[in-house]
This record gives sequence, C-alpha cells and structure tokens, in this order.
Amino acid sequence: LLSPPALDVRLPTALQVLQGRRTAAMARITSVAAFGPAAPVYDWQSAHCASGRLLAPCHPSPCQQLPYRRDVPDAPAMAWRDPVSNLTFMAPGDSRGTWPSVGPNLDSVKHDCSLMIFNYSGPSGFLQPAADFSNHEWLYAPYVLPPTSESGNSTLFMLVHNEFHGWEHSPVLCNATSMVDGRCWYNSVSLSVSHDGGRTIRHAAPPPHHLVAASSEVYAPNHGPYGVFSPSQIVKHPRDGHLYSFPRCRSKDGATDGVCLMRTTEAALPDPSSWRFWQGGGAEAFTGTFADPYIQRGLTEPAVLRFGNESSSPSQPVPRYLPKLDLFLLAGYCDMPGAPARAHFGVSYAPEPWGPWSRMQPITAVSVDPTKDEPFIRGLYPSLLDPNSASYNYDTIEGDEAYLYWVQGRNKEVVHAPDMARDLWRQKVKFTFGAGKSAEESSLHAGSQPHPARASLAGWLGSFGR
Repeated sequence: LLSPPALDVRLPTALQVLQGRRTAAMARITSVAAFGPAAPVYDWQSAHCASGRLLAPCHPSPCQQLPYRRDVPDAPAMAWRDPVSNLTFMAPGDSRGTWPSVGPNLDSVKHDCSLMIFNYSGPSGFLQPAADFSNHEWLYAPYVLPPTSESGNSTLFMLVHNEFHGWEHSPVLCNATSMVDGRCWYNSVSLSVSHDGGRTIRHAAPPPHHLVAASSEVYAPNHGPYGVFSPSQIVKHPRDGHLYSFPRCRSKDGATDGVCLMRTTEAALPDPSSWRFWQGGGAEAFTGTFADPYIQRGLTEPAVLRFGNESSSPSQPVPRYLPKLDLFLLAGYCDMPGAPARAHFGVSYAPEPWGPWSRMQPITAVSVDPTKDEPFIRGLYPSLLDPNSASYNYDTIEGDEAYLYWVQGRNKEVVHAPDMARDLWRQKVKFTFGAGKSAEESSLHAGSQPHPARASLAGWLGSFGR
C-alpha cells in the first residue's frame, strides 16, 4: 500500500488561544491510514519464553503452588526508555508472566527470556481474596522518573490492571466455573514500581495499600463485570504538568459505563491514593477520590467522557500528545458505523484530556490477520508508538507518522500451543491534518458533562479477546 497523499491545506501558523480558550480554527486530524508492509515485533511460535498449560483446578491445589506461566501479549503495546542504560523496554505482557523486549531503541528491541519482570503476586498466586486487589495482574501504564543523582537508578512506576475471577472460587463466590458473559468479574487498578529501570517490578505497597482505583462497591457473587478496568498508558500535559490516564469505569448498577479520566502529578506518583478522578466539567473537576470499598462505602462514581456524534467510546484506549498540533489523541478498539469491514481500530482527538473529544474515526488500510490464521482474523489492543518520541514513556507523537502496534491471535492448533498464542505486529501510519471546526463544534455534544456512554457488553469483552 502506498502512503496516502498529504492534504493541501493551510494550517494555522500557531494554535489560536484567547484567554485560555481555543478558537474554532484549531487544527484537527482528518485521517489516519496505514501504509507499507506490516512486520512482526513478537512471534509467539519462535520467541515465546513460556508456552502455558491448561489451568489445573484451583480447589484443591496444585494451582496454589504452581501458577502456570504464559508468554503472550495481552495488553496494548507499551514502551519506556531507561535514561541510565539508555535501553528501551517494550512489554505488552500477561498476568501469567511478563518478559520484555529490550534494545537500544524502539526499532531494535528483541524478546529477552532471561528477564521476567513481573509475575503473579504473593505465595498463593491469584487466589487472594477480592479485598486484596491483588489477583490476576497485568502491567498497563509505565511512567519513568529519571535518577536524582549521577549514581542513582531511574524509577519506573506502573499502573496495573487487576482482575478478580469469582469463578475460580466456585461455588462459594460464583455459580459458574468459567467466565460467562463477564459474570463474576471484579476489577481494580493498582500501582507497582521498579527501582532498576524496569528490570524487576513489585507492588508499590503491600496489598491492599497499593490500590489506585476501584468500584465504590465490594465484590458481589454472580454479578456482571464492574469496577475500574484497563488503566490507559499515562500522558503528561505539557501545560498543567499533570499525568493523565483513561481507564474504563463500569458501576455495579450499570449507570456508569465508559472511558473515565483520572490524574496525579509526578511528585505525588509514589502515592497510590493520589489519583483524582474527573467528575464532569473542565480542569477544575478532578475532585473525585477513589477509596477501598471494603473500608469506605457510599462514594460517588466517576463521570465518563463523551465522543462526538455519540460515537461509541473506545475500549482499551491509549493516549498520546501531539506537540505539532497541541492536541491529545486516543487510539482504541471500537465499532464504528460506516467503517470498512474489520476496521476496529480508531482514533479520537481533543484539545484537553477532558475534551471535547471528536467522534471516533477508523485507522484505515491496516493489514490485520497478516498470517491468514483463521479464525483469528480480528486484531486486538491497538497502540500508537513513535520511535522519535522525546519522552521516556513514548507518550508523544512528534510528526505526522508513527507505528500502529496490535496483538494478533493465532490458531493454537497451527502453532502447536497448549494454551493461548498471540503475536505482536506493527505497521506505519500517516496522519493528515487540516484546519476547520474545533472538536467541540464538530461534536453534537461537548465532552464536559457526565454522560452514560455505553457499548455492548459483547463488544467490550471482545476488545479483550474474550
């Protein structure tokens, strides 16, 4: 595929800002299209560090003593640069073990089986009670702080997606022995930390004191999925200095269901309780406080973001900042009406993290299913990464090109896998920019008010490959 031609448009020479408010002439993203060949970044068949095995019954043992290891990408691709070693780490891993790919830059990383940086927590694997918020844990959102002395190490903080599976405690905590439509799934976000640039990652505090975000309700057996899911990678605001993450929030009663927003600062990052969630409005609206529902009840739920023209909200969103346009971007998995077949990867943009967000628009011409490995023709977990990003956390896209990374399922019979098998692929994408109506004017609704944006449960579960 050839690169799409650049639009011949006249961009403003500078973003027009008047009394802190953007004008209607702000730049906008008109399209994102893949071009050139797709290339594998991680090939399960040739590079996996652990194959996985079928899960043994959890009651009784042996799964308490022998939690099994599995090397598959099961989250959006993330990367960070250690300023001490000047090495880049990439690690879209699994709760059953995370081995990074490491190299001098994002284009040269190689999978390293000598370095399992994160695995099950605690002596009993994932069988801790729901109140510990330390069960099945996935690394999701890195943020590097450089060393404070010439002889020191950098510090890597990591937001962690944690799943409690009631069905693994059947029949006491669930009336099923496997997940059925997300039932008996209770989710939270926690904080882990590395003091050696990412080579070993541990809880930032003993559970449950590592808790960042959770539902306002405790776990209830036989209920549909609820809690705080999939904390997005962290993006730093260049003007207010805050660090923003976009998790998925689902309340127990279903009234809240969509992408929410939370923030903290670099100085407060070591404190898991420092994150404040957005309650609808502008920069002043980050007044919501997460708490442990097993200790404190009756808290409010976060507001959720709205996307232009009431388009579906993205699952597994990954934020980036575009210095060239002074815009924030979310890439994610989304069903978009009118998009080409199998085009589940899309983007939205906004002048501020709280919006107003444009409608989701598809990333076109992506070579999903490059191995033609039926029935896994659907890509998962889209993420945009720019090798030229000046950030330790690759949270910026500097120009009009980047790489789209995605996870591709494999047929385990074809690759002889005893359990799940997945590859990681990437393909270049090109942005075209224009000038015209702002995201707010091109949306039917501004993103500054709470709104129960919903997607089908099946579609949302599908973004996890479940």
